[in-house]
Amino acid sequence: MSQSQSLDFSRNTLSAGIPTTMDNLNFLQYLDLSYNDLTGEVPSGTQLKSFGPLPYAGNLMLCGPPLVK
Repeated sequence: MSQSQSLDFSRNTLSAGIPTTMDNLNFLQYLDLSYNDLTGEVPSGTQLKSFGPLPYAGNLMLCGPPLVK
């Protein structure tokens, strides 16, 4: 079974924090978690920060790098 290289959970009314285990998805080339109700900090590993702030847009209670204040 092959691994998906993209993950789009945008606009799904997801709530709670981003699981720290998502930072282990090193094969991801595209990520979109925008416009949900995610809270807390983006996990501190490098994988999730490598996508920049756009995949997290519209999650007003989400904070930490790579997000801009």
